[in-house]
Amino acid sequence: GYATALFGKWHCGYENKFNPVHLGFNEFVGFLHGGADYHLHGAWRNGLETQDVKGYSTDIITDKSVDFIKRHKDTPFFLYVAHQAVHNPYQTRDDTPEKREPGWKPNAVNEVNRLRYQRILEDLDQSVGKVLDTVSQLGLAQDTLVFFWSDNGDVRMSPAERPFRGGKFSHYEGGHRVPAVAWWPGKIRAGTKSDALLAGFDLFPTLTEIAGISKDNPPHLDGISAKDHFLHGKPMAARDLFFGYEPKLGTAMRHGDWKMILKGDDLQLYNLKADLKETTNVANANPDTTALMRQAIERFKQTVTPGS
Repeated sequence: GYATALFGKWHCGYENKFNPVHLGFNEFVGFLHGGADYHLHGAWRNGLETQDVKGYSTDIITDKSVDFIKRHKDTPFFLYVAHQAVHNPYQTRDDTPEKREPGWKPNAVNEVNRLRYQRILEDLDQSVGKVLDTVSQLGLAQDTLVFFWSDNGDVRMSPAERPFRGGKFSHYEGGHRVPAVAWWPGKIRAGTKSDALLAGFDLFPTLTEIAGISKDNPPHLDGISAKDHFLHGKPMAARDLFFGYEPKLGTAMRHGDWKMILKGDDLQLYNLKADLKETTNVANANPDTTALMRQAIERFKQTVTPGS
């Protein structure tokens, strides 16, 4: 079997029953909150035990990851490197508690923190490099798929104009359309680009199929495997995608180039091929598509309601 580990953020429940060690991971060192101090780790967990892990978050997660790879270089392994960076608070390696200026707002999106954000991002980049270097130096690159992605979109730290509407905590494209990189020398051709639509829940069926254990997948998964797309460039299967945050943001749906956002009585329909920035609600001009997608969203919401 595979040795498994998760180092970093696990924002999927605070009770022990939700701990990663009960959900398929042999090792876990990290935190359970959405955001946390980069230097003060009194609430971190080592497995099920609360442990004050000393150091800077990015360094801890990187060092734990590199050590895990070295310890398991001769056996199959699955490693989830769940970095805290670049989430707020925007604390660099130098922003130790005793150096923080009174009145400084570490969660604010402003010019003071924009330079810090850049340094935090550079540290993340260095971390990714160390992990990839370790894989290569141990001679594991040909046998290791590395997948890098972000869990949400823009937080307005970049002064550059973006092509998308909205940002984090939004159903608009700026909230969730993020780049991703799949790296597997000898299997995935370098420089290949794809505009295929993938979601985070596609990773599980993709990885289990690559590992040859997909027959054990639970039924009715939300995601589909991207193995043939990654390895052979085959198109992803056509499907409708649903994502939501009820009741704050409502529920959204992708149907080909069509995108619907439904929150209570507020219904918005966009054609992303013609209007990527989602500037014009075309629901009234497309009554058939609007009715079809609205009905599909309502059916989807029923399937994810407790007891359904």
